[in-house]
Amino acid sequence: CATFWRTSRYCKVQHKRLALRQVVNEAQHTELVAHLTAHCPDALEVLQKVTTVAQLTVLEDLHLGGTVAVVNTHLFFHPSAPHIRTLQVHLILTEVARALEGVDSPALIFCGDLNVRPTNGLYEFVCKGALSKDALVWWKGRNFKWGKGEDFYDFLNTDATQPPPVEVPEPGVEYFSMDLDHPFPGMRSAYAAAAGEEPEYTNVAGNFLGTLDYIFYQTDRLEVVSTVPVPPKEAVTRHTGLPAVAFPSDHLAVIADLRVKASTP
Repeated sequence: CATFWRTSRYCKVQHKRLALRQVVNEAQHTELVAHLTAHCPDALEVLQKVTTVAQLTVLEDLHLGGTVAVVNTHLFFHPSAPHIRTLQVHLILTEVARALEGVDSPALIFCGDLNVRPTNGLYEFVCKGALSKDALVWWKGRNFKWGKGEDFYDFLNTDATQPPPVEVPEPGVEYFSMDLDHPFPGMRSAYAAAAGEEPEYTNVAGNFLGTLDYIFYQTDRLEVVSTVPVPPKEAVTRHTGLPAVAFPSDHLAVIADLRVKASTP
């Protein structure tokens, strides 16, 4: 993760690196740890092992005043771990809220590779700030196990023209779930705001084309000026997948101009 800013316009007020396997063991998360210990110790083990990090950078606008808090991350990747990514978002945004105590009304931007499609419940969780125990992310995480089984890369062979299958919990099957929230409800994706929907893809690997990368922002503090479309499909699939000659990463850049809303008296 990296955050860059124009020093002639912004001054760094605060920077914090969040190593989530350390964050989860801090005192403010005792209740969550106790709940996972009792009901899903495997999930707690993952949170305490994986090396996922996030960055918080608080910037002061030297021209207009006010502050912007930029958070970026790359969430844990595993096809069967949407519940782990959801818990990671909870930890990140809870820690961000704690770090911003005493900062005067910062406008929050939360961005990165979340490793989930827009149809996943984690996307809704980021936007709304709450997720119920009935959300499908918990059901989809029931079969998670360490390592790469025979089906680990099956997602690469899915039909890119078809939406992911809808899974429904089976009656009588027990699995871990919980109600969860985070302190920043009312966020929205910049691309969804500008175009009414997410790009068709930001990641191209094998037969997989899907959107995994996002720029979320607080709608009461910021507004979208513009976004940059992703390159056309024929360009990104010319050499089967990414990275390729013209694209040095397997992910495409998502770019948005955001503007802080004028303060109301």
